[in-house]
Amino acid sequence: MFKDTPIARAAALAIASGGLLGTPHAFAQEGGALAERAEPTAPNALERVTVTSQFRVQDIQLVPIAVTAIDTKSAADQGLRLHDLFKFVPNAAAQNPDNEARPRIYIRGIGTGDVSASTVLPVGVYADGVYLNSPTAYGGGLFDLERVEVLRGPQGTLYGKNTTAGAINFISRKPEFKPASAEATVGFGSNGQRTFQGAWGGVVAGDWLAARVAFNSDQRDGFNTNTWTGKQEGGVDNTGYRVQLLARPSDSFDALLKLHTRKLGDIGSNGSLVLGTYYPGTPAQYTRPDGRITEGRIANTQVIKTEGASLTLNQRIGQHVLTSITAHDVTDSNALGGGGTAPYETEIRSKTDNAWRQTTQEFRLTSPKDERLRWIAGYHYFREHLGSDAVAARYQAALVNLPTGAPAAQSAANPAYRSTNYVHNNTSHAVFGSVSYDVSDDFSITGGLRWTQEKKDLDIRLLQYNLANFNTGNFWELTSLVNPGTPATNSGSRQLASTWKNWTWDLTPEYQFSSTLRSYLRLARGFRSGAFNVGIGSNLDTATSVKPEYVDSVEAGLKSEWLGGRLVVNANVFHYNYTDIQTNLLTPVAGGGVVSALANGPKAKVDGAELELDARPAPDWRLHYSLALLNGRYTDFVNRNPLTQVVSSDSTGNRLVRSPRVTTALGLDHTFRLDGGGRLIAGADVNYRGKEYFTVDRQTDADKPLANEAFTLVNLRLVYVAPSQRVRITGYVNNATDKLYQVHGRPNGTGVGNYVVTYGNPRTYGVSASTTF
Repeated sequence: MFKDTPIARAAALAIASGGLLGTPHAFAQEGGALAERAEPTAPNALERVTVTSQFRVQDIQLVPIAVTAIDTKSAADQGLRLHDLFKFVPNAAAQNPDNEARPRIYIRGIGTGDVSASTVLPVGVYADGVYLNSPTAYGGGLFDLERVEVLRGPQGTLYGKNTTAGAINFISRKPEFKPASAEATVGFGSNGQRTFQGAWGGVVAGDWLAARVAFNSDQRDGFNTNTWTGKQEGGVDNTGYRVQLLARPSDSFDALLKLHTRKLGDIGSNGSLVLGTYYPGTPAQYTRPDGRITEGRIANTQVIKTEGASLTLNQRIGQHVLTSITAHDVTDSNALGGGGTAPYETEIRSKTDNAWRQTTQEFRLTSPKDERLRWIAGYHYFREHLGSDAVAARYQAALVNLPTGAPAAQSAANPAYRSTNYVHNNTSHAVFGSVSYDVSDDFSITGGLRWTQEKKDLDIRLLQYNLANFNTGNFWELTSLVNPGTPATNSGSRQLASTWKNWTWDLTPEYQFSSTLRSYLRLARGFRSGAFNVGIGSNLDTATSVKPEYVDSVEAGLKSEWLGGRLVVNANVFHYNYTDIQTNLLTPVAGGGVVSALANGPKAKVDGAELELDARPAPDWRLHYSLALLNGRYTDFVNRNPLTQVVSSDSTGNRLVRSPRVTTALGLDHTFRLDGGGRLIAGADVNYRGKEYFTVDRQTDADKPLANEAFTLVNLRLVYVAPSQRVRITGYVNNATDKLYQVHGRPNGTGVGNYVVTYGNPRTYGVSASTTF
């Protein structure tokens, strides 16, 4: 699962291909802190791993932060998706309650459940050095990636705002100045799984221009059965393309142009089900059956399209390197929904269109790596324009198929029409710098500082009709209203604007006990950007401003290699003071559903410990192990209804959401050497995740669907590698025991005991073939 490439080859690849987070292509710089890591001495030593998490090519064991590098080359072979990749990353998860469209990433108990289009995530997501702000811009397929780097802990200096939890870097494979070559993967599996991936790359003009082209096509039917339609829901249709051109006209300059596009479509909800008992105490009492059953006449649909371009330039100036990364990204999301759930069907229709347009520019100047004093200085500019239009409509004949004996109050609904549209602008400037100094051969210290200014403005408009009838068809077009009368009194508009300025920093002393044992102490401060509430429901007054949140972190870690390089052991402990937390509070509303609104106020403390172990105990065995302990709890949290500001309860002492106390994973692979030079690799991994809660309040046994009990998942795989090493055939079974487990839960309306829950993927299996030529 983890990247397993010799350092010499990896460094050469980085130098030749470049563009990894803007690292200079033709003259990439390795880290220079402390002495070099000892060369492996055992015959079966693990190959070294390189990363660019600190904007220099470095051996991962020499980077003084908690960082994990994930190899994604076998992701398509094993039917893996984004949420699967984090199983060996301590205290990190990317759960998928919204199908593949919007993974909810949490690191060390910090994340967000807010689903507004303007949400800023506390995990910074980057693709080849470009920050992706839209919460739907990064949920696409994993294809033709060199690796994924996961940095845990606040990253407020080099990465900036919105990295209180950490940062994730998706690093694509770059063009190489080598003869042209290609590779392809074809896979089929359960639930109609169909995967097609391919890539081509090499020199296209002399020794100065190289290219790489890659594509991905990934389809799968859903896991839920809709009893009304008889169809499966929750299917995925994901396609993507990436084109890169690398020009190197001289030894001191290179340029990388990347064009990319992606389309994700899904039908229905993958694992989201409405649970509960309706009409309790009446002849019509109805309890929804267990299992992956959907009971709606209308299947929700969503299509997300992203496309963008980036240009990375690197110019040597003496021994220094100036890097420029310019990018423009466009994301559009179009969703249709409605239909209600059995035992009755409300004629509700909704339509939401969101459009994000972002432009980023970063400049960095990097000093030589071999100096005793090394530094990086930079400037970052970000601009985003978000336009959103949403309509929810319900007409007079609201309830059909109503059970006999249903309460009279349920026999008719209040027909209504609501249109919400807004324009949200976000402009940010930041200057930053990081300095490292070798006090001695064994002791080094790094300090960083960043200043950020951010301005946001919001113009939001609400139009409502309490009573409205519709012409047949267009429920979301205002022209379809028949004799609507006058708008509701709470229709209108609201404008908000705020500017925030913040300093973030880090300080990291390092000490090397030997060439195979190093330690670090990291102090860091990060912040998550301020925001506006745009999920206003039917109350325009809830469009309010939310202050930034802050994390102060102390972390101590050890990185080590043993047994001549056959065993790598890394461990750390950390403590967070977490203040002004932007907490999304869920307020149930009559008629079903909830309003999610952000609010400041809570404080929390987080304590944890992490262990990562990678070993090759024998020539044909490979073992991975990770263990994470986490204790995150609110130390001061009085709940206030975001709509009324009335105190509803005290959640002080509750655990942070999606923060199990214990997570652990064990993976083991064994290689069988076959006659003729082929290999057969049998592997398995076991993943345990402790109990976790999905809401900040209601953490009691009375609301079991709002939490998930501890569970274990088992994945199996068998890989055949041909003697030529050019062909791989993989068979896999994921969630082999078909464990039913939740990845999300929330209340559903004001009814007692009614919930919406989302299950993780059931058992899936398949076979794939990959080849290079």
